[in-house]
Amino acid sequence: MKYLIILFFLMLATCASLLLPAHPSERVKRIIDGDTVVTTRFGKIRLYGMDAPEKRQPLGPAATEHLRKLIGDERVECIRIGSAFTYNCRVCILVIESGVSLNREMVKAGYAYDEPRYSKGFYKQTETEAHEASLGVLASPDSVKPWV
Repeated sequence: MKYLIILFFLMLATCASLLLPAHPSERVKRIIDGDTVVTTRFGKIRLYGMDAPEKRQPLGPAATEHLRKLIGDERVECIRIGSAFTYNCRVCILVIESGVSLNREMVKAGYAYDEPRYSKGFYKQTETEAHEASLGVLASPDSVKPWV
C-alpha cells in the first residue's frame, strides 16, 4: 500500500507537470552536502527519501562531490512531495534537465541510503543493488547510516 501511495504522488507530479505550465528550471547556487542544496528559486532544498553521509562522516565529502558532478551546470526541477518541510527547508525530488532523478542517482551510486522513515522504502531496491555492487558508502561493512 505504501508503494502505491508513493507511486500515486509521483504520477500526480508527472501529470501535473504535463498539464500545467512548467515552472522555470532553476540553478543550484550551492551544494551544502550530499542531500541538501540551495537553489535560486526555492532556497534550501533537502532531497526526498534518501540520506547521504554528513560532512564529518566517512565519505561525506565524497557524497557532496558526487552530487556536484551529477548536477554539473544543468538546471534542476524541484518536484515537491506534498507539503513536506524538514530541517526548515523544502523536501523535493530533484530532477536535472536530462530527466535524471538526483535522489535516485545518489542512492544508485552508493553515496546515500534509502531513508525509510520518509521514503517508506521507495529507494530500498536501489540501495540493495548498490550494496550488492559494493558502491560508495555501501561498500564498507563499517558504514554507519547518517541518522544513527
